[in-house]
Amino acid sequence: MAFIKKTKKKSGTYLELVESYRENGKVKHIFKKYLGKEINGKPIRRVKTSDI
Repeated sequence: MAFIKKTKKKSGTYLELVESYRENGKVKHIFKKYLGKEINGKPIRRVKTSDI
């Protein structure tokens, strides 16, 4: 099952598409795709340097 994961770092919140799977009875995640950055609660695909 794929879902969107928010990753918080010093430079902001980033969104990535992650898929979960089972390996030896344990649930693991694998990174699939970078979706963009979140600014003011809204997902932004491309970020201008003037907005940072």
